[in-house]
Amino acid sequence: MNAITKFRLCTLTDDELLGAVDAATDQMFQTGKIPDRQIPARPDADFDLIVGEMICRFIELKNALLETIEQRDRALGIMPDLPGLWVNGEPPVDHRKQPIAADWYEPGMYFKNRYRYLQEGEIVEPGDEVGMSAKYNDPPNWVPAVNTVGTPAPNPNFMAHRVYRRQIFPKRSVNAV
Repeated sequence: MNAITKFRLCTLTDDELLGAVDAATDQMFQTGKIPDRQIPARPDADFDLIVGEMICRFIELKNALLETIEQRDRALGIMPDLPGLWVNGEPPVDHRKQPIAADWYEPGMYFKNRYRYLQEGEIVEPGDEVGMSAKYNDPPNWVPAVNTVGTPAPNPNFMAHRVYRRQIFPKRSVNAV
């Protein structure tokens, strides 16, 4: 995998990314030519980078889904395997339930750098988050901006003001709040 992919510079949505990979694959099939690499790299257009981004997103989503399913099963007390199916005291292996391991993969990669800060005067919308800190140099604790929806965001350059952010990827749900 291209090492640039792990910087996660691609700004395409999932649908745009799938469309770009599909179009690039069709073009390679129709022309019989492998795309040239560009310098500087174009994270939203270069074939190797968009395919790498698609793989990163797939791995992140699969691992997040497996973790969510495992948490749900634990909360509901669901037994993951039936002891009668065990062989030599070992549960059966279902490779579909195994997280994808890759040396370049880091947990949380898919969700990194997918927010933008609201600028002064932008209207706070459902799904936006506000950074709350106990002290001025503490890292923010991001919480839903429920009480300020519909109001303009203050200037984020002043530390006395609240800082708001909006999820840009993956596309946020307007029903998130």
